[in-house]
Amino acid sequence: MTDVFISYASEDRERASKVASALEAQGWSVWWDRKIIAGQSFDQVIEHEIEMAKSIVVLWSKNSISSEWVKNEAAMAAERGVLVPALIDSVKLPLEFRRKQAADMVGWDGNLSHRGFQALCDGVAARANITGVAPRQPTIALWGGFRWNSRWTLSAIMAIAVALGFGAYWGLIVAPRQVEIEQSSVAQELTIPSAQIKYLRSVAVTLSSDQVNAMLVKGGFYDKKRNASGKGIAHEYESQAIGDAVVVVDHATGLMWQKAGSNTMNLADATNYINRLNAEKFAGFSDWRLPTLEEAMSLMEPQAHDEFHIDPVFQRGVNFIWTADRTPDGRGWVLYFYDGILAAEQADFNAWTRPVRSF
Repeated sequence: MTDVFISYASEDRERASKVASALEAQGWSVWWDRKIIAGQSFDQVIEHEIEMAKSIVVLWSKNSISSEWVKNEAAMAAERGVLVPALIDSVKLPLEFRRKQAADMVGWDGNLSHRGFQALCDGVAARANITGVAPRQPTIALWGGFRWNSRWTLSAIMAIAVALGFGAYWGLIVAPRQVEIEQSSVAQELTIPSAQIKYLRSVAVTLSSDQVNAMLVKGGFYDKKRNASGKGIAHEYESQAIGDAVVVVDHATGLMWQKAGSNTMNLADATNYINRLNAEKFAGFSDWRLPTLEEAMSLMEPQAHDEFHIDPVFQRGVNFIWTADRTPDGRGWVLYFYDGILAAEQADFNAWTRPVRSF
């Protein structure tokens, strides 16, 4: 199991190499070189490494913010709760990742004591529950084999004598209190709201029926036929009126939904409906999209409310909805709230649309 997986755009390979070397110098194992052995599937190797890594460092740059690969990898990392973002260029992060603080490594020259690199190391240690191994410092031999660190100076040696006078005071009174303060600070720093959010994949993908079944089990999503034991997500819904628009905000997943939804329409018209909302800046936003299957399944609840497996905070009458994900043969995955199931339907099938956006 790798300690650190580094996600980056191919254009940033040289900088990724520098980061990898610096992290390895801390005593951590790092996977970053994407050279795949002949005969191996690139997608499968990457997915395996992401699923096994203790922490995933995402290097955000002017190149990576537009890379679907990097955004997919970041979404998977966030879903697992092992995301450690770092800025290597002064850029605006993709919307769904702005809630998590990123280590500022803009202009980093490889210095291990750089504030941004130290923040990155702290993030890795926190996410992976591991500690780094400090690089060894060069030493020189003095007085019959006794070894002193080469960084020591005469003033440091003189300071030892002074320190001896205060040793007992420090050891008995100051140090225990200092440790208590530092531990408290670390606990407060790690207790951040974004750590409580359940991040869901926001980029559309192609999923076979078996892959959907695996996704349902892994995410604990309820489906009456495919995963009847799924418990769903403990939501924190809040209905909001923004101008003439009414939306539902889910603080548990960081998603904002259109409360009502559209009329029934085929898949092409559903895409046009989303485009119109964005052109009109529905609720003041222009980044509405069809939900991925994961995002849509988060709405499905084991308990039916007036025969619908969705919270009553949403407007009734939207019985089944399109998602952004597709089957290998081009059909679209559709959620049926009345039946509590999902199914694949042809693109000319008519279903409702409930747009979503990340906040």
